[in-house]
Amino acid sequence: MADRMSGKICVVTGAARGIGKAIASAFIEEGATVLLTDCDADALIAAGEELGGDTMVLDVQEETHWERLAKLWPAVDVLVNTMPASPGSKRASVRTTRCMPRWRTGAPCTGSISTAPSSVAAMRSGR
Repeated sequence: MADRMSGKICVVTGAARGIGKAIASAFIEEGATVLLTDCDADALIAAGEELGGDTMVLDVQEETHWERLAKLWPAVDVLVNTMPASPGSKRASVRTTRCMPRWRTGAPCTGSISTAPSSVAAMRSGR
């Protein structure tokens, strides 16, 4: 294990599978403390057990979820928001149907915007 990220606190959305899981894995391998988040609780628990990271169910569209995250993890060094970028693809459509039912009304943008206030405040808190 390398220690390039030792002492860093990282939050990764969409960490139950795919690129989010790969990013979380890389951060853990580099020595970071990682919070894996996703709206798919079962897949998230499995990923957390496999990778050894902490987990929290989080729907990126829900501001209250971000507020809860900010209270539980008040200091964050790195935030990676891997929300689906192409709702038209089959995989993204399945995911957005389950996790982001309002995607047709702008959820992909909403999720990114919802991320900002809580994460910026946490990053400015002195870390």
